[in-house]
Amino acid sequence: MPVSLDSQSTGLGERPRERIRLKGVEETLFCTLLPKARDAEYPNPVLGDPYASRLIESCDVDLTRSTFQAVDNDRAIRWVANRSMTFDHWCRDFLQQHKTEPVTVLYLGCGLDCRVHRVNRGHPDVRWIDLDRALVVDLRQRLIPQAPAGDYHLRTLDITAAGWLHDIPADRPTLIMAEGLFMYLTPAQVESLVHELVEYFGEGGEILLDTVSSLYVRYIDHVELLKASGAKWRWGTDDAREVEQFHPRLRLREHVRSADYMGNKAFGQSQVSLFGEDVAGVLKMALASLSSSNSAFGQNVRFEFDARPKDSEQPTGTS
Repeated sequence: MPVSLDSQSTGLGERPRERIRLKGVEETLFCTLLPKARDAEYPNPVLGDPYASRLIESCDVDLTRSTFQAVDNDRAIRWVANRSMTFDHWCRDFLQQHKTEPVTVLYLGCGLDCRVHRVNRGHPDVRWIDLDRALVVDLRQRLIPQAPAGDYHLRTLDITAAGWLHDIPADRPTLIMAEGLFMYLTPAQVESLVHELVEYFGEGGEILLDTVSSLYVRYIDHVELLKASGAKWRWGTDDAREVEQFHPRLRLREHVRSADYMGNKAFGQSQVSLFGEDVAGVLKMALASLSSSNSAFGQNVRFEFDARPKDSEQPTGTS
């Protein structure tokens, strides 16, 4: 199925078609980009992202690879598009609530997502920071040579490195987004990172994240979309509310499960076909659907945290 270039101007800049040599983390980026491009082709798209199609069109990528076939189906497209739509909605809501004051949006593991283009930031006092590892940032700069307007920054940082936050400004309420990221970290890394973020951003804010269930972390070697890339899901939870325990100022605000938009049909028929579309994969999904953990797959959660008391020690980050 070809991906058509949307006639809408995307403002991403012009560049020649590039052969992308996919390996490891680059491959997982296209696993979310392709479903967004497919969704944009639907008569009634969920996300309707014209940028995804533009990026796919600018790359010479073999979309017949097994990794991409695993997400090139209606259920995977629905899952990815609804997840991103939920994050877009929460992002817009945060900006609307803080429309009279300066804020920061910090997107951890931004990948090739074009949320900064999709979401109308509304006023000039929005500092937007897209952040990822060096390999991903280099790819993003090649594919999206034209930077968004306004107070925008693309940063190369490793969130697992000590002190990585020290030169990120902490002078405003901050929205922290981590879509499709935390499941690739260890449980200890997730807890440490969440605690560090709440401690650092003393002006308060929100954290948006998504999870996979413990079932699919346990059987990660059978998850089709990760096999070829070698990527692993390491953290999963059947109750995302446990994240509240990572810091006393953290409170759950909203919680959306994939079952809310995917449906909950018997034998995994509404679930993303994580184990593949062949007979063996279908049987594995049917067995997985019998576990209570299965229904916890794809939790999208929104947490908020208040500003730290003024007499507390402040971090070093400033504007």
